Amino acid sequence: MNRIMPYLRLLMRRDSILVIVITAMIGITVIYPLSIMVLGTFKSTPPGVPSALTLNNYVTMFSSDWFWIELGHTIWISVGGTILGVFLGVSMAWIVTRTDTPWVGKLEIPLIVPFFLSPFIGALAWTGLASADYGLINGWFQALFGVRPFEIFGPWGIIWVMGLYYSPYAFLIVSGTLRNMDPTLEEAALSAGANKLQTMLRVTLPLMAPGILASAILIFVAAAEQFGIPSVLALNQRWYVLTTRIFYFLRGYPQDYSMGATVAMVMLVFTGGMVFMRNRVMRHREFVTVGGKSFRPHVIPLGKWRYFALSYLLAYIMLSVILPFGTFIAISFFKFWSIHPKMKYLTLDNWRYILFEYPTTWVAVKNSLLLSIGGAAIAVLISAVIAWVVVRSKAFGKDALDTIATLPVAVPGLILGVAYLWAWIRSPIPIYGTIWILMIAYVSRFIPYSLRSIESTLRQIDKSLEESANISGASWLRTFWSVSLPLLKPGLVAGFILLFVTFIRELSCSILLYSSGSEVFSVTMFDLWRDGMFPKLAVIGTLQLFITVAVLMLFSWLFKIRITEVVK
Repeated sequence: MNRIMPYLRLLMRRDSILVIVITAMIGITVIYPLSIMVLGTFKSTPPGVPSALTLNNYVTMFSSDWFWIELGHTIWISVGGTILGVFLGVSMAWIVTRTDTPWVGKLEIPLIVPFFLSPFIGALAWTGLASADYGLINGWFQALFGVRPFEIFGPWGIIWVMGLYYSPYAFLIVSGTLRNMDPTLEEAALSAGANKLQTMLRVTLPLMAPGILASAILIFVAAAEQFGIPSVLALNQRWYVLTTRIFYFLRGYPQDYSMGATVAMVMLVFTGGMVFMRNRVMRHREFVTVGGKSFRPHVIPLGKWRYFALSYLLAYIMLSVILPFGTFIAISFFKFWSIHPKMKYLTLDNWRYILFEYPTTWVAVKNSLLLSIGGAAIAVLISAVIAWVVVRSKAFGKDALDTIATLPVAVPGLILGVAYLWAWIRSPIPIYGTIWILMIAYVSRFIPYSLRSIESTLRQIDKSLEESANISGASWLRTFWSVSLPLLKPGLVAGFILLFVTFIRELSCSILLYSSGSEVFSVTMFDLWRDGMFPKLAVIGTLQLFITVAVLMLFSWLFKIRITEVVK
């Protein structure tokens, strides 16, 4: 008994109780739904209907041609999007951090703007640019050369859009690696007689390799779990990937909940393995940087190629931001959008209809703001508590809490939607089909996004400040509220902004969990797209863009935080 007492006292500490409460909360909102979904893969009946356990779903899936074809489609677009995204991101990072290209300091923020934009809206915008039937670029080529060379619908269009909008992931990771790289290593190679190309191949690239690999895995996972882009660019063509196949099983007719869960299970294992691999790579990133030193990275003079590099950066900004989103906004003011848009079709009717007649508009605005602002605030507060327990306390099980809290990052949004559907659709707790199930799903899914930002900020704060409060008689809760939270402001604000942007554009979870009265921006756009109301959905998308930009600018001004600090 005497041996057990120290463990019991440790377990009964307030911070240990906090660990138990947070772990139980994550268990209820993440682990329990996933467990019910896994059980559903062995059933042949809808959620809540008793059934004997069977392996028929797995046998049917693995013996069906559609599964292997769509698995191949998923791998194809993921590999293609990863190659393009890594190439764009790494090349831009190298130009910005290691060359004397003019204006790079002013272009860094525009280069990461796609990180804050919705890939779903990006896909919609590119249909207005590169559709063979009504794409603006095809109209220009037809007028000049008599041909329409582009068709955005299909796998190559998916790869193009994914590469454009996921390249900032590689840019941010690799640019950080390059900025922290010791320039004396390259200078030593040059002094030993190596030319610039040999130095890059033998010194710079090996040191960049962990960052490149980590960004490649991150983009690959994001591309594999993407639903919005394939649904816009391939669903009407009946070209499926695994995410759109899951949607077909759950929203098509007849519905097949069990097969949808089975495909989701395969995706969960796949993405979970890739996230585990990424974490292993990121854990060893520190060997490419030299901490505690102050130095400027080695700058390579490009000579006459300086302006070619500048043109490359400007072309990316034009293709990823200005051209597609400018076109998207323009579409909202046309009665019809065609390959040769005519001024006589300019109208404000789309805005009038969406703002004053369409019944879902203000419901979507209200719900999206509630989820993105309220949900982000809740997630940041929970993340701050978890970070404080993990970093500052001696609570029993704090390392396990840190691991459990990051588990949702391996769960794609659509898969969590499937899990919630299985767990709550027939639950006696009436939350399915309400705005609150979306709130729980958003917060549970994206807590890891803010947790790492807050943890890193907390580790940089001298713990003597909190110890002084404790010595003065403050409780741990008073210390956390009055000392830790104010000092954490930069990390909290960065986490809030990141989650706000993520929540307001979220589609994958929402498309399976919403019902009448709980629509959000992305779901409303998706419904209008399926109804063929392109100019009207452009109005909703433009509203979302304006609100996102306004909130980003407001919080950047109020808290004096640079946008680049949010995503580092």
